[in-house]
Amino acid sequence: MGTRLVTGSGHPASGFVYKLVAVDDSGSGLGYRPVAKSSEGKATAGGKKNPFRVYASEGVFMGEHLDGSDFTEGEETVNTKTVYSEYISGGNYRVLPTLSDIREVFFREMESLPFSMKTLR
Repeated sequence: MGTRLVTGSGHPASGFVYKLVAVDDSGSGLGYRPVAKSSEGKATAGGKKNPFRVYASEGVFMGEHLDGSDFTEGEETVNTKTVYSEYISGGNYRVLPTLSDIREVFFREMESLPFSMKTLR
């Protein structure tokens, strides 16, 4: 996921950008074909990613990573949780979470942040 998007619309935009990682070639029988950036100094690996959050054993947020389910930090074994959610599959929309559900997840995730990440700078 990128973190900056420049637009000329004059309207505010999110501070993140979703990047294309695969193209649906199912009409040709190929399924999804990975795509990647090949610009010098900006090369990326194409294909679907598995983003996940890493938590210390006491439940404190440590960071986010792509791919891999077994993650250790030094000698400490940590917990991981996937953050991938599929909302459209095969042209069908999944039932979206309610505002109450979103609020509950927000507060739970905020609680897991270390104090240093909660301070304004």
